[in-house]
Amino acid sequence: MNARDYAALAAIMIMVLAGAYASPSLPETIAVHWNAEGNADGYAPKAAGLVILPLITLAIYGLLLLIPKIEIFKENMNAFKGYYDNIKLLLVLFMLALHLATLAQNLGRPFNMNQAVLPALGVLIYYLGHVMRYMKRSFFVGIRTPWTLASDAVWDRTHRIGSVTFRINAGILVISSIAPSWGVWLAFGSLIANAVFLAAYSYWVYRKEGKNQLA
Repeated sequence: MNARDYAALAAIMIMVLAGAYASPSLPETIAVHWNAEGNADGYAPKAAGLVILPLITLAIYGLLLLIPKIEIFKENMNAFKGYYDNIKLLLVLFMLALHLATLAQNLGRPFNMNQAVLPALGVLIYYLGHVMRYMKRSFFVGIRTPWTLASDAVWDRTHRIGSVTFRINAGILVISSIAPSWGVWLAFGSLIANAVFLAAYSYWVYRKEGKNQLA
């Protein structure tokens, strides 16, 4: 455990304390899910609704703590440890922002949920793009296709271009929050398109590398 781990656990505790503080002012049934337009479309009893996100965050964080212990490419993971710790912390902070936005909505603050979620997600995606060029082969972190996992050269080339496309995605996410009623479709459409592109690119590089080796 290091300082960033303790900061992440503190953020999870803030989620719990914020829910407890807001609880007396909340209705007995609260919104816990929003549709693509940013309007509430799913509800839960207050007691359950207040613990859903903290429990999910704690479970995800526990899994992230476990991954380095079971990673096959341990040397690669150890070399990436500082960036990995930052990713863990940023993910928890994203969940904290989502939890606080959920509380604010249920306390009657008028705003579109997408305007809170999309920029926060954009920050996380941007950092992933920033550190992607430093990632080495891993079964759990990075762009994991059959072709990147089969070759360090394919992994490195795919992650260099992924570093750029992820940061473009981040910009689209932030811009999409300006028009939340339809921007979410643009935001997540761009993420899906990027995933398809990077998978296809890794396959193309793999085939190209194979032909070069046979030449």
